[in-house]
Amino acid sequence: MDQQCRGPSFHEQPGEEPTMQNVLKHAVGKSTLREGFAVPRDFEDWMGALERGSKRDITLVFDGQKISVTLRRIDNEQGSVQVKYETKAGEPFRLWLGTVFTATLAGSAGEHFEVSRAAADVFEVAPFPAKVDSTPSLHVAHWLFHREADRLFEEDSPLAEIPAVVHAVPFAA
Repeated sequence: MDQQCRGPSFHEQPGEEPTMQNVLKHAVGKSTLREGFAVPRDFEDWMGALERGSKRDITLVFDGQKISVTLRRIDNEQGSVQVKYETKAGEPFRLWLGTVFTATLAGSAGEHFEVSRAAADVFEVAPFPAKVDSTPSLHVAHWLFHREADRLFEEDSPLAEIPAVVHAVPFAA
């Protein structure tokens, strides 16, 4: 079946692995550090999402460690799919996130991680923390939002990637 995803598309037959590697990019927010992250609609089938109200364990591989987390589809109007690691078993992953994404802990935006499929129900997490070198670059110091638009940084929104993109632009002083 054809899957439309952010990133390269792939073709997959039932029981077969994708013919191209896809990458789910997730902007890190405070809820990501504490409890889990939402899976974008385009990636629900790629992650193997279940029926509404169902859940199952998947494995995240990070920094040489493996941890079992929960993939679930909420039984709500949207049928949101989430990866959750808020339990005691998820503590090593949460601690790792907290040590890698210190700028997010300090209230900055723009950090993200990428999730790639390693095997059936096994996903590798690659961190992309804030740039820490001393090369001058542009930086979003403060956002001004109308009403509650600042919530967009907590969701998986392309807007949340803007600070990282801006920060990648070299600045000639």
